[in-house]
Amino acid sequence: MIKIQGILQNKWKLTVIVGLFLLVITMIRLLWIAHHEVPVPHHAVGGVLDLRGWDFEQEEMVALSGQWEFYPGQLIVPGAEAKAKSAFSGLSPGLLSVPGDWGEAAGSGGSAATHRYGTYRLLIQLDENARFPAGVHFPKIQGASRVYVNGQLLGESGHPDADESRMVLRNLPYSVFFTPERGQLELVVHVANNEAYLTGGILKSVLFGKQAAIDQRVSTSHFMQLMVCVVLAVHAAYAMIVYAVGVRRPILLTFAALVSAAVCSILVDDDKLLFQVVPYNYELSVRLAYMAYATVYAMLFAFVAQLLGKAGKTNRWFYVLCLFEVLLLICFPPASVAWLVKIILSFISLPAGFMVLFIIWQTVRTGDKDAVFLLLGASGIAANIVWGSLKNRLLVDLTFYPFDFIAAFLAFGTYWFIRYFRATARTEELAARLQREDQNKDAFLANTSHELRNPLHGILNIAQTVLEREQGRMDNESKKRMEMIVTAGKRMLLLLNDLLDVTRLKEGRVQLVPKSVSVQTVATGVLDMLRLMEEGKPVKFILAIPESFPLVLADENRLVQILFNLAHNAMKYTEEGTITIGASVREDKAYIWVADTGIGMDEETQQHIFQPYVQGQPGVAAVDGGIGLGLGICKQLVEMHGGELEVASTPGQGSVFTFSLPLIPEAAAETASAAESSLLTPPLFTESAEETGDTPENASSDDGVVIGRPKILVVDDEPFNLTVLKVFCRRKDTKLPG
Repeated sequence: MIKIQGILQNKWKLTVIVGLFLLVITMIRLLWIAHHEVPVPHHAVGGVLDLRGWDFEQEEMVALSGQWEFYPGQLIVPGAEAKAKSAFSGLSPGLLSVPGDWGEAAGSGGSAATHRYGTYRLLIQLDENARFPAGVHFPKIQGASRVYVNGQLLGESGHPDADESRMVLRNLPYSVFFTPERGQLELVVHVANNEAYLTGGILKSVLFGKQAAIDQRVSTSHFMQLMVCVVLAVHAAYAMIVYAVGVRRPILLTFAALVSAAVCSILVDDDKLLFQVVPYNYELSVRLAYMAYATVYAMLFAFVAQLLGKAGKTNRWFYVLCLFEVLLLICFPPASVAWLVKIILSFISLPAGFMVLFIIWQTVRTGDKDAVFLLLGASGIAANIVWGSLKNRLLVDLTFYPFDFIAAFLAFGTYWFIRYFRATARTEELAARLQREDQNKDAFLANTSHELRNPLHGILNIAQTVLEREQGRMDNESKKRMEMIVTAGKRMLLLLNDLLDVTRLKEGRVQLVPKSVSVQTVATGVLDMLRLMEEGKPVKFILAIPESFPLVLADENRLVQILFNLAHNAMKYTEEGTITIGASVREDKAYIWVADTGIGMDEETQQHIFQPYVQGQPGVAAVDGGIGLGLGICKQLVEMHGGELEVASTPGQGSVFTFSLPLIPEAAAETASAAESSLLTPPLFTESAEETGDTPENASSDDGVVIGRPKILVVDDEPFNLTVLKVFCRRKDTKLPG
């Protein structure tokens, strides 16, 4: 019961919000109409409009609405009117309401379809002293038209003609200007249209007044339309830019198409600003207008459906109708399908607005409170559609009104911004949480690796001791199994060391101890270690570094680690062939490379091979396993030395990893070499056995420790580790007390 009451309460709130919004934008529109409404002092009666006594200083413009004389099927040139009337003796001119469709003409004996052309005539009575720069503005005359004032041809749009082959349609607003010279104006307008089009004549109020007032009204209308087009175009450009830079979401293209279609509909409707700058073609203008309307309705529906995740098969019929209308306009002349296009457009326009409102309404009811802004935006567009239908279908004389579109896109923009800020806040929250989890993961890996490494050292040492001491008493099978334990333990130790190094590198706890290092010596030791791990693989290890190779400035332990990881990685992906460690000097740097004849890598794999936890090509498993940390560690260690690590590889031919290290200057190299020679056999004791007079055979302490051997103090809280060390020292002929 409480849930039902909550739903009803939410529905009531939504109804109030939407109702207030529609009321506000409707009131603003009505105020806009009232502000821009041109007064109609008197309606023309019988083809005569009396404006005597009208003060054009106070009200600079009037609408020439009312009954105009209409001569269907005739294009009467002023001055020849009497002759024309005698040619049609017995016929009187019809009276036609302006604005309106000429199909309402009376006294012609025909229907709307038979009147392809005709003549409008209005007599305007002015004060005798009315002398001012005047003008007449024609917002919309369907087809082609020509204007005469007091018998003078002042302007035309297209070329009206009785012969349809010579008729040129040009449905554009235009104005004519003149100065009244006597108390009466005779306004004659020739109008012609293609028979296939359903409407014709003067469809919007003709405006008469001061030239400056007409110019200002036209300029204001142009400015408002251009302003809305610019605002919408910026939205479309923004959506396209966001899509182009990498946010490949289809909704961005849908939104850009919606806004572009809306811009096109504005440019080809009302004042038809597009054809103020490009050559006019009547059929093209009709095609663009109807196609723009159909696209607006289709994209509006698609945009809202994608935004709210409501797209489904049930909506396809709507898109099919829109596409069908577009195809009709592309494949057939507009004149031949105008009636069908208008029917389809009527069928999709109002339902589109109400379907969008319904989808958003349902979404808001399900709990998406932010969707209320979409509901308001869709309400604004629906209101614009309704007023547009009134203007186009009922021939209501309305000026261009920009604020429905602006309010709608402000509402859409507000929804997007709210979603963006909430998504950003959520992303920041998840990023912080991810960082904490990453830190916890690193701490866990470091602790786990540390805890596992200590007992693993013990296992390796005990296994190695057993293998050495009991070698003569073990059969071959037992010996192989012990060797397998040692080999597996060494591999696990390498993995644990990598995990520890990754954590230390990330936290910046790795400190280098650079000194002069012989690359040839280090590489020799690395290859010796790998030969013990090759396990009978037909792989040949080659050292291509001469003994005279210059010394480098590096941390020796880390250089060993770098070379071992690179060479061990090469061994994992090389079933047979060679693994070579070489070096060369270029530009005062040592370039050390590890080459193999293994499986190689493609370009895509090379792009991410140095990332943590990444291994080779997908689907290609390393022979010795691993977790994909070694190469990343190598790259970071090389960069800490001031060098670079690069890879070159060809699938099926092998890989070459090359890194650079700084060389020791010659003077420093000589000094370092001498120092190194003096430290080759460092003294282990302050005094030798000969100097003290004690020898290993007879010198010993009271606690049983042999004098002349290293004295070792072991402190550990783990008894297992102490036991392992005792075993290890016993192997080295070293005795521990206790």
